[in-house]
Amino acid sequence: MVVQDGHSYVKRMANIMDNMIAAKRLPPMVLVLADSGGSDAQGSERGLEYDTVSDRYSNWVEQELLPAVSKNYGITFTNDPEGRATMGGSSGAAAAFTMAWYHPERYHKVLSYSGTFVNQAWPVDPATPRGAWEYHDHLIAKAAKKPIRIWMEVGEKDNRYDNPRRPGTTAAGQQPHGGGAEEKGLRPSLCLRPGRRPCRQPRGDADLAPPRWNGCGAIIPNEIHLALTNHS
Repeated sequence: MVVQDGHSYVKRMANIMDNMIAAKRLPPMVLVLADSGGSDAQGSERGLEYDTVSDRYSNWVEQELLPAVSKNYGITFTNDPEGRATMGGSSGAAAAFTMAWYHPERYHKVLSYSGTFVNQAWPVDPATPRGAWEYHDHLIAKAAKKPIRIWMEVGEKDNRYDNPRRPGTTAAGQQPHGGGAEEKGLRPSLCLRPGRRPCRQPRGDADLAPPRWNGCGAIIPNEIHLALTNHS
């Protein structure tokens, strides 16, 4: 599984995945935790790498990152898209979905936490001038069927939640994936949680959300299990 913004997840993911594999809830697997070039949105390296709506990032992972991991650590990666997954939060979630969208022969399974399916791409691409918002606008509706299973989790008071009709609110940005998505072969599961963006949830803010939301990503074993297996 390729995890975007890897430094944010490595400590938690190692324990969670080791425990789930030991309990036979998941098969043995390798996590590849990659980081972006930094900063965020327009004018940033992260906006280029994660928010660009094309296959450039997926190709970099496939042609450069995974071969480097194989060479340095002696790992052989499966080519079966059912044995692969991508994951991320915020722009990392947009990148994870884009990796599968443009190359479903590589990935069938996506975990998205507070995904910014909005306009944060840089530089502007005339083919997709609104970045990942184009998925809702027309890309999904006009595409052929794609065998992608996606788990989407977002806080009901995520970024710009009080203006849900504006193409820029993260919470609203999850909804169109469900509208007509199943007709295109996608299998979306949307989990709308109380509170704000997981990575901005104050520690101990029990009135807004359960303690398990503390920290970016809300990495919950049950959600990983549902997303990575064929259970519904």
